[in-house]
Amino acid sequence: MAAKLLFAKPNPDTYSLVTAQSSRWLAARDGLLIALVNPKIIIFFSALFSQFVDANSQLWEKMLMALIAGGVDMLWYMLMAVVITNPSSLVAYQRHSRWLDKLFALVLLIIALSFIIQIIG
Repeated sequence: MAAKLLFAKPNPDTYSLVTAQSSRWLAARDGLLIALVNPKIIIFFSALFSQFVDANSQLWEKMLMALIAGGVDMLWYMLMAVVITNPSSLVAYQRHSRWLDKLFALVLLIIALSFIIQIIG
């Protein structure tokens, strides 16, 4: 995936201006729905918080951690939905998306190489 992103030729159609007709409330609603129905979120937070939850933990401690995880995640997706639906943010992202693709490709490549080095070493 990293190599495909890194060596992809720019497509002028990809970087054309596309705006969505949506309100901030609809964007926030979409962010909330993403946070609630994404199974990867459950897996991520289970792995993250499993080291803090003990079998003998009180119910209120477990509920507090679940609320913190859900609240932070929900706020993040709502923020992203609101920011991305802002036309000026969308234009800026589209203007710089070619370089952002290259940057994220390099990050993915570094992560993949570190995994390979750990497996070999």
